[in-house]
Amino acid sequence: MEVKKKILICSGIFPPEIGGPATYAKLLLEELPKSGWEVKIVTYGDSKLKNKKSEKNEGVHIVGKEQNLVFRYLKYFFAVYRLAKWADVVYAQGPVSEGLPTMLACLLRGKKYILKVVGDYAWEQSCQRFGVNDPLDEFVVKKYSFRVSLLKKIQSMAAKRAKEVIVPSKYLKGIVMKWGVKEKKITVVYNSFEFPERQASKGKLRKKMDMSGIVVVSAGRLVPWKGFKELVGVVPEVAKKIPDIRLVIIGDGPEKQKIEEQIKKLGLENRVVLTGRVERKLLLDYLEAGDLFVLNTGYEGFSHLLMEAMAMEIPVLTTDAGGNVELVENGENGALIAVGDNEALKENMIRLCGDSAARWQLAQNAKMKIKEFTRERMLEETERVLNAMISK
Repeated sequence: MEVKKKILICSGIFPPEIGGPATYAKLLLEELPKSGWEVKIVTYGDSKLKNKKSEKNEGVHIVGKEQNLVFRYLKYFFAVYRLAKWADVVYAQGPVSEGLPTMLACLLRGKKYILKVVGDYAWEQSCQRFGVNDPLDEFVVKKYSFRVSLLKKIQSMAAKRAKEVIVPSKYLKGIVMKWGVKEKKITVVYNSFEFPERQASKGKLRKKMDMSGIVVVSAGRLVPWKGFKELVGVVPEVAKKIPDIRLVIIGDGPEKQKIEEQIKKLGLENRVVLTGRVERKLLLDYLEAGDLFVLNTGYEGFSHLLMEAMAMEIPVLTTDAGGNVELVENGENGALIAVGDNEALKENMIRLCGDSAARWQLAQNAKMKIKEFTRERMLEETERVLNAMISK
């Protein structure tokens, strides 16, 4: 009888919670057994899962989120410590909430672990909680207050102690190297993408959603580095050239009130709509019904949202931030502008909104590009790292 390889996946979230890390953990739980792996998952997760006796959730160990932070981390640590003894490979899905308890548990168990990094946790938290306004490329090399420095130290320590680090873009590989991690330890494995189901007719969908004119769609968490205020700011100038332009912004976040005030100040109540957070199906409907998708971001690791827009055949205009340049080629399958270049943002919006043929060609090329990011490819490359870990 073939002996199964055993992997413990240390995740922050798990379905029914929504998000890329939850989807990724579930995918590994379902797919790795087909290649001879036995999988167990530790997650803070949704405490409601504790009461669900389902084959789909077998092997998922829920820590829960009801406790204070220290107690929550301790429970997670003990869960990882207990299960790490069973595992051949321990795979943590983040550098702090998952990485810190995993690092300590594996250190005491004498186990090696792999770490996945999909973003700079310290930078994201510092921007939201500690008043940091610096772009990520500056943040990784500057010194800050004790709390910010502590977060930076924790994530870099978790990455340095990991036997291997997996990142979803070359850009993030460079960021992790600036944490002090050796390049030979870092492997780029691009995320997979499954084509969403599309509606039969763009026209019928627009009619159903009461959308008219040239509709520009944007989406994401309403935080400063996503550039929504700057996007709203160029609409009056764009409207001089494209009189029937409409902007739909999908998402919620701490910048919402400021953006609402800006819309009123500029008199854009009839041109700009803030939908708030919506379900994924409605988001995809907006993408399919829209004419142009704009992601005016100052930071992206590797944007799943861009991939969804490209799959829904809406042309994309985005910045050269982070991993965007690994997905979008300017003039070929989308339009790229420099981060913070509001003049280029305005000019490209005017150009693309006024040229339906150019939009169509970019959308068709983008759809072909997305086909490179298959689930089979991602799983194969991930397993190569996992198998190499066992042999070391």
